[in-house]
Amino acid sequence: MPPLPITAVFAEVPDPRRETANTLHDLTDILTVATCAVIGGAESREAIAEYGRTKEGFFRRFLRLDNGIPSPDTFERVFAKLAPGASARAFGRWMAAACGATGLVPIAIDGKSARAARRDTATGCLHVVTAWAAENRLALGTACVPGGSNEVAAIPALLRVLDLAGAIATIDAAGCRVEDARIIRQQQGHSLLTVKDNQPTLRAAVESVFERACEADFEDVRCDGHESDEDGHGRHEERYVTVIYDPVGLPAGWPDVAAVVQVNREREVGGERAVTTPYYIASHPGTAAEFAGRIRGHWGIENGLHWALDVVFRGDRSRIRAENAGANLALIRRVAVALWWRAPGKGSGVTKRLKAGWDDDYLLQVLQRNDSSCSAVAPGRLLGRLLRAPQRQDAGLSDGDRLRLGIPGGAGDDRGGRIRHPRGRAEHLVGRRRRPRPRRPARVDRSRRRRLRRRVGPPAPDYAQGGAASGQLRDAGVLRLGRGVLRPAAGRRRGRARLAVQ
Repeated sequence: MPPLPITAVFAEVPDPRRETANTLHDLTDILTVATCAVIGGAESREAIAEYGRTKEGFFRRFLRLDNGIPSPDTFERVFAKLAPGASARAFGRWMAAACGATGLVPIAIDGKSARAARRDTATGCLHVVTAWAAENRLALGTACVPGGSNEVAAIPALLRVLDLAGAIATIDAAGCRVEDARIIRQQQGHSLLTVKDNQPTLRAAVESVFERACEADFEDVRCDGHESDEDGHGRHEERYVTVIYDPVGLPAGWPDVAAVVQVNREREVGGERAVTTPYYIASHPGTAAEFAGRIRGHWGIENGLHWALDVVFRGDRSRIRAENAGANLALIRRVAVALWWRAPGKGSGVTKRLKAGWDDDYLLQVLQRNDSSCSAVAPGRLLGRLLRAPQRQDAGLSDGDRLRLGIPGGAGDDRGGRIRHPRGRAEHLVGRRRRPRPRRPARVDRSRRRRLRRRVGPPAPDYAQGGAASGQLRDAGVLRLGRGVLRPAAGRRRGRARLAVQ
């Protein structure tokens, strides 16, 4: 059987061991066996060695294994001495090739702790920062938090080893620093950084940009807006995204800030309503719809990577922490997650992992799944369509829709082509509503209809005075309450009636 492409990836990793007579096993053999074992369910050095011995006939199909399968101690010593940065760069180039073959992918950067592996870090345990291509579900690189520090120290080290040509890196508030923004630009990439209270001067300046725009009713302000709403899992959420381009008044030192973004989230769960307003700065002047997708897509790292590490690969239970061993195994688990997401067939993640341990042919499909999409694509094409000029999204709209959405160019448009915010004055963006925002009709699902259904009683003699409509309601034995819900009047129960909604 010809060698697997993954072995070529490991061939680029420098061997940390000295060339002596006691060096019995090739580094490529060790790393390949370990990666396959982790995909197949192994979680410790003993389990990795036992998996290799059980599958030795399978591994000899594409590995030399001159001295058989390494012992558990050999796996531990190699992982403890191997520099995590060298292996991360090799894996990153392999994964980046797959990203380039499928076009532009925003890169989410966030950290994850292994709770059982105690370390002298801010979280008290091993903490690894990962660059994750959320749309393709690929790990492009990792960096461990050094002792006595937190993510702030690991993010710059990770950014320096990534090829960000044409990419856009999304980072939460921990990475909103001038140094990180400069590194991203030096790596020929773009950034989308969350602005919170850890940067009070920058946050106040960004808020001032939106306050001035609202006071001027967005006159002569180059901006864009996007809105969306979702219902599901017992909650209703509305999101309003506003982008102001070429902002003025920001603190000096922040490189190439092309736009500031505000997201107004209104969320209702169980009758309780919460409103949050996060801010962002970006070096790429994308549309509001594009920023809305990237901001929500950033948290794909939680569902696509961190959830899989906890539930499928049980990363929080790993106690391996000797020197670099924990960091290297954490990297292998992340590569295994990327391969696991692309594995063929149906079934849960745990089922696929067990199947890879049982079925050699299925394991080969998992290993070759990523290589089938790889091609000799220049790293600078990682982003593809992102840097193209924004395309018009109003094709096919009627003149009335253009006026309603604030898009210039329709019949009766007397604004001279000036683009205004789609929602008009938009005082809601800074928490001040001098003009009520239009609302959609209240949604009442079937379960709520059943909960609100009541028996109808006879008319009570002391109804409030009202017009003809009120008299009809009194005759029907119901009262009109808030939000268009009709509930029964007081008195003796009589029969059953259906809930009426405006």
